[in-house]
Amino acid sequence: MLFRSGKVQISEHEAIFRHVLRKYKPELLGKTIDEQAEVDQFITFWAKANAKIRGFCYSPAAKDATEEARKAVLDEHKPQLTSIDKSLESRKFTMGDHFTGADIFLFETYWMMKVMHKETAESYQNIARVAKNVEDEEWFKKYRASENWREQLNGPTAHVNNI
Repeated sequence: MLFRSGKVQISEHEAIFRHVLRKYKPELLGKTIDEQAEVDQFITFWAKANAKIRGFCYSPAAKDATEEARKAVLDEHKPQLTSIDKSLESRKFTMGDHFTGADIFLFETYWMMKVMHKETAESYQNIARVAKNVEDEEWFKKYRASENWREQLNGPTAHVNNI
């Protein structure tokens, strides 16, 4: 994917995401310098986990993958997911009561996790709850009802998909 903004061309997913937020909604990157670092950390984790999960979906190994094999892909991230899940116990969103860009990445990755192995994904109850809180946001409901929403997570060449 290539994103153009003026004379700048950006091709990396995370860089495009951060650029759009800096330009149009900088508050979603964090309110303070320390919060920005934490938001960046979450975005980076979720992006890496998402890439690894999606990579498996397109790999030849996914073609005839068993439930155990699909679960194993998620279990590679178990220590981090367990830690994040615990940190979210008393939070509405990743950073507490306010929504940030990290929650967008959490939502998408959680959705992909459910496609891979629903039972494992749902075992992270706080991550699931935060993802649901994102879905319950009015702007998200409007987006999901719009013509811009795409229900299919992976392209048609993926061996694991939600469509």
